[in-house]
Amino acid sequence: MIEASSLLSAGASRDRVIELFREVLIQDPSHRMSRLWLARVLSWGGHYDESLREYGEIAERESDPHWAQKESADVLTWSGRYEEAFPIYCGSSVTNRTTPEEVGTAAALAREHREWLILMLHFLVEEPTIETEYSIESFKRILRAVADTGIKVLPLTEVFGAGAAESYPYALSSFNLGAWPAAS
Repeated sequence: MIEASSLLSAGASRDRVIELFREVLIQDPSHRMSRLWLARVLSWGGHYDESLREYGEIAERESDPHWAQKESADVLTWSGRYEEAFPIYCGSSVTNRTTPEEVGTAAALAREHREWLILMLHFLVEEPTIETEYSIESFKRILRAVADTGIKVLPLTEVFGAGAAESYPYALSSFNLGAWPAAS
């Protein structure tokens, strides 16, 4: 299937591209890529509510709706609905209820989808007492889970440095990790 960006760059109008994807979906409502590109093109044209409906449909059909939810958060942001987007974006914040296995799964998905995964660990302590504190032992297990995916880990200073995005398109960045030692 031709991607929407190819059709648009070849001179097709946005309305024609939307029409083509809708025609495919009439024939095959489960055609994943057509629904994805329809949602994207709708958002590019400012049809945010329609785009969000399509992303909702995608999320309902996916075994792992993470990426569809993330793209829908982008659409919410573009439409000025920041309060609705914020909780979706905050899903990557690591609390003391987040398991190392969940972080490992998120890292594997980031690698698979060639996305960045930015983890925010607020406070590392021996014994967590509040949600934003995370145990040092669990942190070491997180590092092992991430290392098992083979994904690159970069500090934010390097991520925001020149060329990092081109060199490491699916790197994982750590936030507020300070000088904690790597897992042994």
